[in-house]
Amino acid sequence: GSPVVAEQDIDVPPDGSVEVVLKSPPGRVRLRVISAENSEPIHGVEVGVHSEEHPGSSQQGVTDFLGRLEIDCLLEGRARLRFRHPGFVPNNEPINVSADGSERVFALSPGGRLPVTVSGDGGRPLGIILRARVPHETPSREWEWRLDKEGRGVLTGVPDEPVTMEFLAAGFEPILLRADEDLRPGSELRLEF
Repeated sequence: GSPVVAEQDIDVPPDGSVEVVLKSPPGRVRLRVISAENSEPIHGVEVGVHSEEHPGSSQQGVTDFLGRLEIDCLLEGRARLRFRHPGFVPNNEPINVSADGSERVFALSPGGRLPVTVSGDGGRPLGIILRARVPHETPSREWEWRLDKEGRGVLTGVPDEPVTMEFLAAGFEPILLRADEDLRPGSELRLEF
């Protein structure tokens, strides 16, 4: 579980014994994740619950074969859900965490597929793990793609929306691109770090 942090001023009895009783917070999130394309459940979606009212309070889990996930012992209030799965566009959704925890359904878009070639100094191929994120979102949506030794791969889960994506390669300056303008399906992306 998550570490419990609490403070309380108390009077310690002369024998020095103190009894501490911990109670689980009552909040619960029950959800099901499906494909926006065909309404089929998505297995293996990483879901993070990040409280907006209680900074540092977060939990995560992975959807089962029916696309379902239940996370208990959450602090009640406004939170954001963060969804990640290879082949689907990462997503953030607001949610109100409550004790009733009625099931909500979220649909993920498969997004586009885009061939990519990445090179570094002097056109040298970079066979790296290419990362990207949307820098001005909290929490930020993130992607990760493994490239071959020739610096080639296929970007999956590319969004078709007006967001700026920051492409990252260790030791290089980030490259900023607009998803809806620079990452068009049917084309090939060339990144030179």
